[in-house]
Amino acid sequence: MGSGIGFKGRAVFGVALLLLFCVVSAGYSEDFSTLLQRAKKGDADAQVKVGAMYALGHGVKQDYKKAREYFEKAAAMNNDMALTSLGEVYHEGLGVKQDYKKALKYFEKAATLNNAGAIGALGFMYALGHGVKQDYKKAREY
Repeated sequence: MGSGIGFKGRAVFGVALLLLFCVVSAGYSEDFSTLLQRAKKGDADAQVKVGAMYALGHGVKQDYKKAREYFEKAAAMNNDMALTSLGEVYHEGLGVKQDYKKALKYFEKAATLNNAGAIGALGFMYALGHGVKQDYKKAREY
């Protein structure tokens, strides 16, 4: 495959959180407290944004446990960004024990919802053999 496969997965999977950061910061006018109120009322998009803010320490103290809790709430409503974020949390071990099998499960579910980040993450997991048998053909397919 070329030299791209030998690198550590951390840089690759950080892309999911970087995308979330862009969602949170790109012209979004609501402050954290307003988003938090919406999140507590069950707004899945607000839950993902609050989770991302906690994960990144953007406007709040970084707290992976709280981030995961908000991602889980939105994932329960089948939110593809929340599912992808949970995949990231478990892949990287952000506030939890690193668990490639759980990461794979979340990425696969998000991929069924056509989340491009999750689809790409699955490709990297197969390329790197994270939680799956290394399979370059499957990696290319993703």
